Amino acid sequence: MDKNFLQKEKFFKTPKPEFYNFKKVSINLPILISNGKKIKINIYSKKVNGNLLFMLYEPGMRALYEGHIQSEHRLYQSTVLGFIGVHALFKLGIDISILHLNESATVFAGIAWLDILL
Repeated sequence: MDKNFLQKEKFFKTPKPEFYNFKKVSINLPILISNGKKIKINIYSKKVNGNLLFMLYEPGMRALYEGHIQSEHRLYQSTVLGFIGVHALFKLGIDISILHLNESATVFAGIAWLDILL
């Protein structure tokens, strides 16, 4: 925040999971079609204080929340985080009993969960 209490954001290049000691998990995730292009989303994991932390990655994701809130890129990020994120948990064998949702990815996470359950 600046002196007028306005939030100032600073974006960095997309962090590569390897920079943070994440290890690639070998599972097949759904492939997204973006502008007619097939994109494979990779999943990485790391144990932090006894908890397993997951990261979804592909170079086009860029920094989280980069761009205007109504941009196509933000929609792409929300789709990956929500839809692909839920599918990744099921592919990893993680049984979801409660799905806590917040922010824009929630719509896609809910649709993915229903897609899997039905």
